[in-house]
Amino acid sequence: MQTSATDVLEVLLSETGDAASEAEATHVSALAESMQIEHARVQSKHDAMVAEYLASSPSYELPVAVRRARYSREFYYLNVRKVLQDHIRVTRALPRCMDDNRYIPLLSIPSVPDGQESQSNSLVDKVVLSDVPVFERMLFERWDVVLQSASYCTVNISDVFDRCLAAE
Repeated sequence: MQTSATDVLEVLLSETGDAASEAEATHVSALAESMQIEHARVQSKHDAMVAEYLASSPSYELPVAVRRARYSREFYYLNVRKVLQDHIRVTRALPRCMDDNRYIPLLSIPSVPDGQESQSNSLVDKVVLSDVPVFERMLFERWDVVLQSASYCTVNISDVFDRCLAAE
């Protein structure tokens, strides 16, 4: 039996800090659930990021468990988002998440910079499920060009894809 990413959360939604962080965490969790991302994938990514953090910032005054908990509260849901982005990149498929006939994009509307929010809200409200394949085709046509250029550089492809998604 598969365990979904939201069945076992290292950080509860209420532990993320402010209301905006909690809303973003809720959004990412809903997408992980709808995309049926396994908890093991999320936990593996998060564990790797925690290990990298602990190795790069040795602080001997605090126990490792405390440092991990602090890191997790701040970055757990960002790591879940990275798993979602990697899944989209590998499968070349955008999530087909709808809520009350409204498309749920990977980037939640509250994370859009001020001034662009009303424009983004109006665009997202007009997206229907049958539009998603068109967006996928357009996104991955653009991504293939970026990926070809990136092949000549030493870059982290996941980071480049993250920027490409944000730009789209």
